[in-house]
Amino acid sequence: MSNTAIAPVKAMPEFDGLKALILALITPPQQQPMWAVEEFPDRPDQYRLSHPNGAILIQYGHSTYGQSEVMDVSVQQRTEFFMLTLVAKQQHGEVHGIVNMVQRLVRGLAGKCCGDCEPIVIRKDYFVNETAGIWQHGIDLSMVTTLVGAPVEFDFDKDYQ
Repeated sequence: MSNTAIAPVKAMPEFDGLKALILALITPPQQQPMWAVEEFPDRPDQYRLSHPNGAILIQYGHSTYGQSEVMDVSVQQRTEFFMLTLVAKQQHGEVHGIVNMVQRLVRGLAGKCCGDCEPIVIRKDYFVNETAGIWQHGIDLSMVTTLVGAPVEFDFDKDYQ
């Protein structure tokens, strides 16, 4: 058995890119972000809003894949779907209001790119819930990237006789 450590692989760089875009949209120059930006919790029923204004929770939903093209490697179009859940104590208000933040994110994210992806497409935004004065809204979005598979094994002498 080898003692060589396996380097961790960042499974979804688009996630980090999306988080960076959101932070840029909600952080005034020389200040802290207006809201928290976090991964969607593993146990949402136990989530507690700790930021005084609100939180934007990012969750990967799923991907769909286009037709595979095989050249030296396998290449496929991949559409990744993400959900943003906004959580706040106020429905209205310029900084603290969830409705204003939904609009800020929709207008600010539409058409932006995360790394090697095509521009973000906003799919929908919607009211989720209000419980005990905590408001929740959602934004669904997608981005297209190219999935490049492992090199295709090819034996020229065998395959072209």
